[in-house]
Amino acid sequence: MANRCRISAFYHRYCVSNFDSAYFVTMQIRIKPLNVILLAHLLQASVVLADSKIKLLDYVEQDAKSWISVHEKVSKTQVRLFITPERTFPGCASKLKLKKSQNHQNVIQISCDDSEWKTEIRYSVAKDKKSYIGYIFQKNLREGHKIREGDIEMSVFSYSAASFEQNPAKIIGKFTSKYTKKGERIRKNTLAEPVNIILVTKFIPKGKVIAISEIKETEVGAKQINYQNQLLASNVIGAKANKNIPENTILSESHISYPYNALATREKILRNNLITSENTILKRFWGKEPSGILKSIENIENVEVSRSLKPGEIVKINDLRPAKLIGKGDIVTLTYVLNSLKLVVSLESLEDGRLGDKIRLKNTESGEVIKGKVTGKGSADMWR
Repeated sequence: MANRCRISAFYHRYCVSNFDSAYFVTMQIRIKPLNVILLAHLLQASVVLADSKIKLLDYVEQDAKSWISVHEKVSKTQVRLFITPERTFPGCASKLKLKKSQNHQNVIQISCDDSEWKTEIRYSVAKDKKSYIGYIFQKNLREGHKIREGDIEMSVFSYSAASFEQNPAKIIGKFTSKYTKKGERIRKNTLAEPVNIILVTKFIPKGKVIAISEIKETEVGAKQINYQNQLLASNVIGAKANKNIPENTILSESHISYPYNALATREKILRNNLITSENTILKRFWGKEPSGILKSIENIENVEVSRSLKPGEIVKINDLRPAKLIGKGDIVTLTYVLNSLKLVVSLESLEDGRLGDKIRLKNTESGEVIKGKVTGKGSADMWR
């Protein structure tokens, strides 16, 4: 090829061209290993540098979050730092110094004494998501069901309200006020306080006096009944049925008449006659108790009826009045006491007198008229 290059210009150009190409190819072959080595070295250095930056960024972030969580009184998970991944910080051999920025809110100032650098980082504090304990029904429950421990289950909720019941002691033992579904959160308005009621255990005909074997005391929810159903067994026993009462009926005031005792006549008592234990008796009645009835004959003396009473009729206080103990023209024994001196004289009554009345009395011998207070049958005390 060298000879051909010397002979002809054409061949010279061809030779030079081929020579240049061959030289370039040869140089490329020699340079490529160097490029590969240099590129690998640079990549390795970049990886090391990037790893150092990441570690340094984590170090600053953890220190900053710890400091903020203490001063803001929050958890570290609530703290967010506004640091881009590209941001780097110089190394610091000593511990980082952190303090709040005096010029900006939610900004901390970070500095290092060794390298004399400082920077500021903005942050925010997320609101802590609270959790609330509540209770749910473990099964479907009918209205009026008495809640037991196995009917409810504790659960955690992200919100709360005053309408939810969170105390199991205020749930167990109460009654459901409506049909409830499994998994339903327990609200206060679905609960009813237990109240005692009287349940009829067998049919009771109208007019029968109720016995203890015909009723039982049990509990139901307060919202299932009204105030007329809240009866005491001690009051129901001995009451009389106003109507036929079927079995399993919740007794009400309208079903029964309560008993009461009252003084009644054994026989007919004519007007102005005395009331005594011989012509009266303590008797049991049912229904609304009348006003002014007498419960006993005790301490009733010198009392007469102001109107005629039929046999079995209730004696009322308005039917009675003090008995007429002295009649007009009767001889009355008058007692007169002066210091230790006691005088007793007989005088004629000029008018009728009842217990406590002041009547005129006449001395039949002298004709003198004086006043006396009626104290009993045919007797009076001097009235001055």
